[in-house]
Amino acid sequence: MLAEQRFVVDASVATKWYLRDEEYMDKAASLLLDFAQGKNYLLAPSFIQYELANAINVARRRGRLADEVARESAEDFFSLGLHLADGSDLILSAFDFSSQLGIALYDALYLTLAENLSLPFITADKELYEYLKDKVPYMMWVGDYEDRETDSS
Repeated sequence: MLAEQRFVVDASVATKWYLRDEEYMDKAASLLLDFAQGKNYLLAPSFIQYELANAINVARRRGRLADEVARESAEDFFSLGLHLADGSDLILSAFDFSSQLGIALYDALYLTLAENLSLPFITADKELYEYLKDKVPYMMWVGDYEDRETDSS
């Protein structure tokens, strides 16, 4: 039996599950498939729900997704069973982390969760990744994700 990989993912990764014209969507899709197959465990702050719904809505408004596809995409995301974390402790820790690193509170929520649980944080936000990759050792670029297909026997 394979050891389960655990990751914190952000909305930039989750958006690629639904916007198929995105760069690195294949890597994001592999991550999601591994989650669906029980090969990994994905966590995120509950805030991801709002970020993802907004990203899908913006894509709909810009004509990248039809109205019904956008709605179905949001419904699908909510049914995935992604493990969500929230609470004032997470927010207050992120508040401090945001100030310390000079990043948005929203981004700090993901980083704080990853740090608190000692997990890799996977992002597809190139600007955030480039800014933090040398400061935060548990940052992981979505393009570097390797699915577990070759590990199964």
